[in-house]
Amino acid sequence: MNQTISIYDENDFNTLWNSIKSCGGINVGTLFHHAKANGWIDPRTPSISTHTQDAKDIRNARLFADANRGSLLFIAETGDVLKFGAEGWVRGSVGEAERAAKAVITDMRIEACELFKISHDDPKAKELNKHADYSSTAQRIQAMIDLAKSEDSMSERISAFDADPYLLGVSNGVLNLKTKTLMQVKPNLRVSMRANVQFDQNAKCPMWIIFRCV
Repeated sequence: MNQTISIYDENDFNTLWNSIKSCGGINVGTLFHHAKANGWIDPRTPSISTHTQDAKDIRNARLFADANRGSLLFIAETGDVLKFGAEGWVRGSVGEAERAAKAVITDMRIEACELFKISHDDPKAKELNKHADYSSTAQRIQAMIDLAKSEDSMSERISAFDADPYLLGVSNGVLNLKTKTLMQVKPNLRVSMRANVQFDQNAKCPMWIIFRCV
């Protein structure tokens, strides 16, 4: 044990140590009990700072999810990141999640600056700026991303995509092959496969007309 037991003098400690019996009575557990009662901290016990760090990472994950829900989606089986755009869900480029996480930190600093403009001594602005400093390391950014995956609507299974055979992605929306209507792309439409053509309800197909007339 690295810390000194302050209440007991050396004679008291020696008396307690010599009273330890392997066959019963006072044992090593008693020694640990007295040590903890007098200020010793077991190094195996998680510190308050560790819990505080976990709470900050969870806070960042929720900020990430709030900023990116409906625009970024993690695929559970592969860890891939999908990005929602004008064409619908597409595979995100390399570093997509990391850029989104850094944007969250940038938003913290912008908010802190706005608060500082109102009051140079704003405690919330100071805390927010300090939290942004804490979050601006590779380890904390990765923790933000990893924890965000478990937030609501931030992860999806591969099987959820393209499960409806009557929904076909095209360059100008999602075509319902049953109703022959074009739907606007929305995040809740889990369509990732698409034909590289535009749907035109009034388009003619000369070859099909010729085939029908033969």
